[in-house]
Formats: sequence, structure tokens, C-alpha cells
Amino acid sequence: MNVAIAVAGMGTLIATFPMIFRAVTILGGIYLMWLGFTALRAVLGQYGELEFTDEDKRKTTNAHEALAFRQGFVTNLLNPKTIVFLITLMPQFLPRDPTLSNQISVGSVTVIVVFIWFAMVAIATSLFRETLKKPKIRKIIDGATAFLLIGIGVKVTVGMIQ
Repeated sequence: MNVAIAVAGMGTLIATFPMIFRAVTILGGIYLMWLGFTALRAVLGQYGELEFTDEDKRKTTNAHEALAFRQGFVTNLLNPKTIVFLITLMPQFLPRDPTLSNQISVGSVTVIVVFIWFAMVAIATSLFRETLKKPKIRKIIDGATAFLLIGIGVKVTVGMIQ
């Protein structure tokens, strides 16, 4: 997504106008805090001794996957630093007057590298699936993640407001 934004010129717009960068960063920080509070609320309420049917599990999994995709998409979209990083990095690999196909080629390599990275993370995580599925371990990881998201969101937002 950020590659498309950078290629479309929005990255230059964000880098050129600090107010846009600041606004997107503040929105991103607020969104991180919201994700953190939502995760914390889930940690405090979801780990009871409930029994789910297979149908319940399927519905929950489908809803969770859609929610995870949406949260990742919005988080990625509200991260102007990635866009600025791309517009400062990409020109080093492009000719002086790059064509759209040059930009798409370099952008595609970026997307492939990111895909490979997240595939490796998914594979590594799957190796520890049974351990990570234990309610106590999940509660610890989810709680720590919630506090981390809240902390980063506060730091980012306060840092942009000052």
C-alpha cells in the first residue's frame, strides 16, 4: 500500500508539507492507542472458561481474520514514516528521470521483500503454535502487546503535539 502511495506522489506531498505528515502521524498514534485499549479490554474479558462449538470457532476465526486484515491495513495507511522512508530510499535505485515502469519495478521488489519477511515471521510463529495457543501465554502476550500499543500511541501522539 505504501509503495503505491509513494509511486502516486502522495509520499512527496506528505514529506513536503509537514502539517500533513503531522496530522497523519497523530491519527496513527490515536489509532494505535485505540487498538491497544481494544486489545486490553479483550484480554480482561475473553479468557474465561468458555466452550465453543466448531461453528462458533469457524465464525470467530473468519471475523478475526477480517478484523486483523482491516486493522493491519489502516495501521499501515496511517504510518507516514514508511511512506517517507520509501520516497527517500526508492530514488537511490531509480534512474535520474524514472518512468512509471521503473517505479513500479522498484516498488514490486519492495513488496516482494516485505512479503518474504512476513512469510518468515508466519512460519516462525507457526513453529510455536501450540505454545502460543495456551490461554495463559496468550493473555501475557496480548496484554503486553496492548500496553505496548498504548505506550507507542501516546509517545507518537504527544511527540507530534509538542
